[in-house]
Amino acid sequence: HPIFLTGDFNEPSCLDWTAKAAMAKLCPIEVRWPTTQSLIDEGMVDAYRQIYPDPRIKRGLTWTPLTKPDDPRDRHDRIDMIWFKGASMNVKSVEIVGESSEYAD
Repeated sequence: HPIFLTGDFNEPSCLDWTAKAAMAKLCPIEVRWPTTQSLIDEGMVDAYRQIYPDPRIKRGLTWTPLTKPDDPRDRHDRIDMIWFKGASMNVKSVEIVGESSEYAD
């Protein structure tokens, strides 16, 4: 049976806080955030990262809409996610909706 897990995780994704993203200065260091790492360990798939696997190219920011992404006093991240698991399931498209028009699809 298909399983979907969606929501505001209030924690970034380990698929976003990678060594390459840290080298690009998109996050301070590589972090294996425990929530998303546990989902990966259970065989779940991040819908956004299936379509956009490189966080350096498509960040998918959903937090925070209050400051600019380059504001040194704040951290912008993707904390709203859709995860899934199930035989024969595949993502056809994914979009960020409702955030700043500069970063939303």
